This record gives sequence, C-alpha cells and structure tokens, in this order.
Amino acid sequence: MPRDVGSSSSAAAPPAPTGELSRREREEIEKQKKQANYQKLHAQGKTEQARADLARLAIIKQQREEAARQRELKKIEAEKKAKGEK
Repeated sequence: MPRDVGSSSSAAAPPAPTGELSRREREEIEKQKKQANYQKLHAQGKTEQARADLARLAIIKQQREEAARQRELKKIEAEKKAKGEK
C-alpha cells in the first residue's frame, strides 16, 4: 500500500487551532518567561552572577576611592613643597 508522503511532513501540517500552541511555540514562550524572570532576579541582585558582579564592583569602587585619596595626598604634598621652596 503506498504511503502518503505529503501528509507526514511537518511543513504541510495545518496551523494549530486558536488557543492551542505547538510544542515549539510553548517552548519558546517558556524560554522567554524564564529569561524575563532571570533578568528580574538579576536586577534585584538575587542571582549568583548578580552577587558576583556586585562584589566585583564594590572592590573596584574601593580601589578607585583609594587611588583618589593617594592622588589627593600627592597633590597636597606637592603644594606644601611648592610653598616651602618660595
């Protein structure tokens, strides 16, 4: 008995009725929901990556503050030295 080749193709399948989604569509929607939820948690600092990022940024901020203090001290010393030479 010959097989109907055209009917088994997924490209020839009729679109899903309204209200029913295909597996791929459901998976894509689920993926988007998971990504949105992760972004929300990340923005709140509740993910491991967010905590690591915040810790790294705190270290950088501390280093920059220390560098600013050092520059300020050198500036003050240079001014004192300049006044002492006059």
